[in-house]
Amino acid sequence: MSFTNLGGDATLIVPSPRTNEDAYGHFASFLRNAPVLQVDALWQKIAGTVLEMVSDRPIWLSTAGGGVAWLHVRIDSTPKYYGYAPYRSTK
Repeated sequence: MSFTNLGGDATLIVPSPRTNEDAYGHFASFLRNAPVLQVDALWQKIAGTVLEMVSDRPIWLSTAGGGVAWLHVRIDSTPKYYGYAPYRSTK
């Protein structure tokens, strides 16, 4: 599932738990333990969303989960959850 955040400046992509709920605690666990078809579908959704959003403005992709307590991928127009300054830069 994917949806726009409340501010309208980011898209969140969320895989729905299907089997072992422990596989959905964080991104690495999801990649290691979720059904292969679901992992593939998530990567396809991420790629499709990024392609739709690509323009002359930069975008940031993250899996930082500090804002909400569920696994999600965030595709954002700002580096909201990037703490490392060089990754926040567009240069």
